[in-house]
Amino acid sequence: MTALRPLAIIAFAGALVASSALIGCSATAGNRGSDAGMLVDEAAADRLLAEARVLFDAGDLEGTERSLRLAIDANPFDGRAHYNLGVLALREGRFSTAAVRFERAAELMPRDARPQLGIASVLLQTGRHSAAADAFKRVLELDPSNRAASEGLVLALDLQQQEPSHRADR
Repeated sequence: MTALRPLAIIAFAGALVASSALIGCSATAGNRGSDAGMLVDEAAADRLLAEARVLFDAGDLEGTERSLRLAIDANPFDGRAHYNLGVLALREGRFSTAAVRFERAAELMPRDARPQLGIASVLLQTGRHSAAADAFKRVLELDPSNRAASEGLVLALDLQQQEPSHRADR
């Protein structure tokens, strides 16, 4: 069963990443307000997010990342751009960067389950199964019908039970 654990994680993570789409201008923007004294250009951020979506769909990941970074420069409070950078980082296996971006997106879009799902995926893929299970539970609190979160929770709990510290308790 131990050999199957990495395969299960890889299969789940691959399916999750493959199904992760960028959030574009038509999605709920989340918190798009400005901080006192900070200039925010929401129109530019929206335009850059739309551009990033086109580039992403065309397979231009470098152009996508560049547009998303410019969108954050235009509006640091737009959770969509942070989330989208997290998706790119996760696709490339840059877990630390993905976690930071998903955490920021979750702060800016607290009612959106997608950033929480990204956090859960990072935790699962980095072997933090207990924390991943908690994160998947948070996704289900926000979106009770989220199938990926349900499947991820089952996988995280199963992997947690297989960890040496849990097996010693049996």
